[in-house]
Amino acid sequence: MGVPRAAMTLPWKRAIIVGASSGMGEALARQLADAGCRVALVARREAELARVAGDVGGPFYVHDVTCTEEVPALFQQICRDLGGLDLMVYAAGIMPRVAEDEYPTARDRATIEVNV
Repeated sequence: MGVPRAAMTLPWKRAIIVGASSGMGEALARQLADAGCRVALVARREAELARVAGDVGGPFYVHDVTCTEEVPALFQQICRDLGGLDLMVYAAGIMPRVAEDEYPTARDRATIEVNV
């Protein structure tokens, strides 16, 4: 449950949330939007991202954070679309399930590429 709009005053008017399709990123996007911030949403899962964008009313951009070569152009586009930027939040992260007797180095690498 969010903080009522009247109870929260923010210094930010325009924000980018990377990892906005679920978890902390989604929750933060909702809080910021409820407080009157225009929020651009970024995540790799389009259906989930579109659902959140429909609720918060902000633009959304499908992007896999491991595709780092796309970031400069995407960032510039989002800043143009928002008319500037006041806040950037990186909330993308993964946590693959692993059996107790398993040590999958490929999953470790994927986790590091997204989370770090």
